[in-house]
Amino acid sequence: MNITKNKKKVLEFIKNKNLGVLSTINKFGNPESAVVAFSETEDLQIIFGTFNTTRKYSNLQLNQTISFVIGWDEGENVTVQYEGIVREVTDLEFQECRDIQLKKNPSSKTYAFEKQQRYFKITPIWIRYSDLSKEPEEIFEISFE
Repeated sequence: MNITKNKKKVLEFIKNKNLGVLSTINKFGNPESAVVAFSETEDLQIIFGTFNTTRKYSNLQLNQTISFVIGWDEGENVTVQYEGIVREVTDLEFQECRDIQLKKNPSSKTYAFEKQQRYFKITPIWIRYSDLSKEPEEIFEISFE
């Protein structure tokens, strides 16, 4: 399968998911994970929001390298493992990310307009798609470096 088809398969999968597990590294070098609502761009960037009072926010100020996992819902044996570099967005891009997030996750409105809300955009470095429900299993990786 070529890279364009693989990217399209990943994008179609994550478009149908609302939650993922974000893993960051704290100041002691230890991993910390949290479930977050997310949205995506057509070029496989992931957008999520968090308050500037959370552990993940503090961690992202120190280390912008993250991992993210999407999938493995009840009765589904598909996952996307995602590693990337995150950056906080500001100004007009903040508003654009908030709009994208609210369109996909309307329940995020509870937090979206709070003073402490921040948005981040993750650019992928590496993605692994695994569909273990198929025979043979469908597993592929995409490297962006």
